[in-house]
Amino acid sequence: MNQNPDNNYSAPAKSSVLVCQHLTCRKQGAAKVLAAFRQLKTPNVIYEGCGCLGNCGNGPMVFILPARIWYYLVQPHDVPKVAAAVINSMNTILHITQRHEWEQAKNLGTYRSNTLDSEGFIHCSTPIQLLGSANRFFKNQTDLVILKIDVDRVTPEIRYEGIDANNLFPHIYGELNIDAVSDSIDLESHPDGSFVLPDELGN
Repeated sequence: MNQNPDNNYSAPAKSSVLVCQHLTCRKQGAAKVLAAFRQLKTPNVIYEGCGCLGNCGNGPMVFILPARIWYYLVQPHDVPKVAAAVINSMNTILHITQRHEWEQAKNLGTYRSNTLDSEGFIHCSTPIQLLGSANRFFKNQTDLVILKIDVDRVTPEIRYEGIDANNLFPHIYGELNIDAVSDSIDLESHPDGSFVLPDELGN
């Protein structure tokens, strides 16, 4: 099984897992893959068959929406790993901040970014959006950390917003309770000031 993330990603409350059921994929066992997904009965995830997704020689093909992540050469034994990745993409959002600001927040018990005052919310990204956000807004900055946030534990409202309906960003409308932050990860950069996706977020 192989994975390929598309650059457009959004994260509403429900995801769809599409399993190609066209001729070539069916010959490669796509019906058994779909059946394995449907046995999981994952909350807020719909598993369904679909028409040809292309790349027929690499079937069975699986496409995750709205994350727009492709999996190919999927076999029934791969299904739990794919389902876990779908759930993780729904449950985790990320926020970049200066290390000293996070250290201060841990002492205070809540975290607030300067945009909470200026815009009314804390900017966040989904895992697929992270590098784009980092390189657009934080290039050449140092001593940054990524806050890994469990959406189920966030006290304020989270809204997914943006101009592009296919690329909505999570915004936290209030101070972030620090017990919703499951981890803080160093954000390392290349010599040119652009950023490297941490190994902890690379899977």
